[in-house]
Amino acid sequence: YTVFLNQKQLQKAGLTAKNINQQKIMVQGEPTLDVSVEDCPGEIGLICFQVSILPEKQETSKPVKSQAAEKPKEKPKAPKGTEDFLERKEIVVPEAFLNSHPNPEKTQQVVNFVKQNGHLDEPLTINRETNMLTDGYRRYIVAQQLELDIVPVVYEKETASVKS
Repeated sequence: YTVFLNQKQLQKAGLTAKNINQQKIMVQGEPTLDVSVEDCPGEIGLICFQVSILPEKQETSKPVKSQAAEKPKEKPKAPKGTEDFLERKEIVVPEAFLNSHPNPEKTQQVVNFVKQNGHLDEPLTINRETNMLTDGYRRYIVAQQLELDIVPVVYEKETASVKS
């Protein structure tokens, strides 16, 4: 590829002749056929609309995961009332919850609580037999957003059946 861009685009992205070869960059543009072969040494010419520097990937997450795989999973801190811990992926979310959208402000409050305290503010309520979520969809969403693999749960209280 031959990418055509102007000095203003380079400056806006923070690229210079000295650092352009050390950066990973993303170019968004459109192929062009309007450039002569002498000005376009690559097989494809690209008119640049936007250029940006890609952030470097942080390698710290890989060692942490490998260490976690070696050690047995520790139970996270638990909010008051927690009866058990389950892997989030084991919880079945009903269609009715999936079609609803909890208040974003209240959801952000729960996110902030978890970031500050290291655990959910309340356990999720699930059915013991089916692992079906019956209450706490907002907290389930927060656990999903923050990639909490293990979540605190409380089991739905069973109602006594009356026999006649």
